Amino acid sequence: MAFANSFVERVRGPELLGIEMFKTIRNDVLDGGGDLALAPWDGSQRHVTTMLDHEPSISQNLKRPMINLRRRGDQFAWYIVWSAKLTHYPTFQVDGRTPDYVICKHCRVSSMAMTPRHFWSVALVGLPLAVCGCASRPTQGVLVPVAVSTQGTSRVVMLAASTRQRSTTDAGEMFSGQRAEDLSYASMTISIPPDGSRQVGAVQWPASVPGDPARNFVTVSADYLDKPAFNSAVAAASKQGGRSKVLVFVHGFNNRFDDAVYRFAQIVHDSKTPAIPVLFSWPSRGEVRLRAYTYDRESANYSRDALEQLLESLSAHPNVKEINILAHSMGNWVTLEALRGRSIRPGRMRDKVKNVMLVAPDVDVDVFRAQIQRMGAARPRIALFLSQKDEALKLSQFIWDGVPRLGEVDPQQEPYRSDFERGRIMVFDLTSLKATDGSVHDIAFEQLNSVMAMMRQRGLLE
Repeated sequence: MAFANSFVERVRGPELLGIEMFKTIRNDVLDGGGDLALAPWDGSQRHVTTMLDHEPSISQNLKRPMINLRRRGDQFAWYIVWSAKLTHYPTFQVDGRTPDYVICKHCRVSSMAMTPRHFWSVALVGLPLAVCGCASRPTQGVLVPVAVSTQGTSRVVMLAASTRQRSTTDAGEMFSGQRAEDLSYASMTISIPPDGSRQVGAVQWPASVPGDPARNFVTVSADYLDKPAFNSAVAAASKQGGRSKVLVFVHGFNNRFDDAVYRFAQIVHDSKTPAIPVLFSWPSRGEVRLRAYTYDRESANYSRDALEQLLESLSAHPNVKEINILAHSMGNWVTLEALRGRSIRPGRMRDKVKNVMLVAPDVDVDVFRAQIQRMGAARPRIALFLSQKDEALKLSQFIWDGVPRLGEVDPQQEPYRSDFERGRIMVFDLTSLKATDGSVHDIAFEQLNSVMAMMRQRGLLE
């Protein structure tokens, strides 16, 4: 089965794609074999329709036959057409930029149904560019301390607790994507470039290490701690700054440890939060593949008891008077499961955990409803930040057999409106905000000033 030659160029080698991209598609999309076809794309639905007129069996079984993936740097913005019978395709925005090609894998519709694995193996060719805002960044050495300092820079000192194993291959990674049996602890100091050299909401990665403190986020210090040293560091931070509140950040899918550290440093700096920052990092592989997604999901499950343990430890600390939690993406699953676990234990919910902010949660809406009910009236105040334009969550919804993800529902539609009112969930709809650099999945961090203004207006911030 093939399109007309006037629309399709057969690709049997790396001529158009470059050798590495061609190998990626050949191995991951085609499982090492089959025909790969590329068609130039003019950005219109009409062009697809014209192409499909040459294969009626395809056009009859495709609905909304395109998947847009964000362009990053010199990478292609892939639009993918799959000749299989589907009930729907998710459609993503590409910030008004014209894509380069349509990619087609040819197979007879009657002999193939599209499985979640097939969908992910295709879509994930471009998804790293849509989900992760770290397109051009070093792969090693990020957390190796840099001695050089620059006038006008700011420093963010944070603590970390992690269920990751210590890295044995990269000293600048600190913790790998492998699971550890026990919680580990660390402290890091991150230098932020002068305000005149950066945009609020952006993590400015160095292109190579060591970075330039005048233009990049760089690491000033990174040290492993044991639990007594961690508790002492919390006490010291409280006394030095007169701080009694702790902000715990739980990152999401596709985050290396250094990804989470730099993102949290950006949030702490740009929000000017007076709280003591504590990162909870669970063993995400920091990759965008189906196997990495399922591994990350199980790592999230693996880490929920450890997060509960961290919250217990902080709650028992005499210098800590209030704990607030900020969770992102799949990190919301870890967070909600830890809170649900605490609710099972009598008296644990009425403690120092006061506010929980769920940002772009990759959580089944039905499961969320059950979790909230189980927590009962004594649970912390919960704020939900969502967007109906979140392309990463639309992709996740497809994988989870069409079940909506909490972070991409319309809060004005039923049953969500009634559910949120009944559960006393404070909802912040970020759909109208535009991503300036990166994915809508990170819009709450990119557009931090706008989001914080909403929070102050609703009384979530002082």
